Amino acid sequence: MKFRPVGRVEVLRLLLCAIGVAIGLLFEFNLLRLINAQLIVDLLNLFGVENRIIDTYSFSVNGLGLIIATSCTSIAPFLGSLALFWHREWTLWQGIARSSFYFMIFEILNVLRIAFGLYFFDLGFSWNATHNIPAGIFYFALLRWALLTGGWINESYNFTLSK
Repeated sequence: MKFRPVGRVEVLRLLLCAIGVAIGLLFEFNLLRLINAQLIVDLLNLFGVENRIIDTYSFSVNGLGLIIATSCTSIAPFLGSLALFWHREWTLWQGIARSSFYFMIFEILNVLRIAFGLYFFDLGFSWNATHNIPAGIFYFALLRWALLTGGWINESYNFTLSK
């Protein structure tokens, strides 16, 4: 397998990914946490899962206290992926519009992932099966989408170990 040399642009984009993740982890993003917590509680009510709001960012599901942390908002992966899927041909406004649309879709899917995970956790499934494994799949899908969209890999690329 031949690899092409990595250019300065690719190195800069990867560095910007790390900076985006760091920004996503350094700040609280309280409004986003509040919105996510309320949406998750509303979905749990819709699913018929017993829950109770404890305070602004926390609630309980059948007595188990849960906090919507900054990491639950998925802001860090979003900010980290911006540099991967951004196209240099886009104007600033095109990039902002596409990024905003992407962020809204990503957050909706993330809230649904968490709410369905809590629903299945309430039914007796393990935390790993309902939260950790789906989160890993979700973030892997995000990475693959960002790499495809940004032109880092093409659609024929697959993840096989041998021919």
